[in-house]
Amino acid sequence: MNGSAVIVLSPIDNVAVCRRNVTIGEPLAMDGETAVAACDLLIGHKVARRPIPRGAEVIKYGMSIGSATADIAPGDWVHLHNLQSNYLSIHARTSQAPA
Repeated sequence: MNGSAVIVLSPIDNVAVCRRNVTIGEPLAMDGETAVAACDLLIGHKVARRPIPRGAEVIKYGMSIGSATADIAPGDWVHLHNLQSNYLSIHARTSQAPA
């Protein structure tokens, strides 16, 4: 394991995941990109690798996990305050299935 505070799970991801708690102002190396933590971040939370405009998909694991509800800058925390999930529960998917 390298000493980076964050890990990028797929090269196409526009977010990285904190491997440990991160302090505001800390430089974050993310597979050739660097951002500065805009706030304190807890282990396991997402941080933007690059600008994510409002309405754009947030990509983690190489897959869309939701859409940005606000412009997100590199180093910003990505969570419920600026991300709308694309997740549909099994119940919601089956209840919307055509008859």
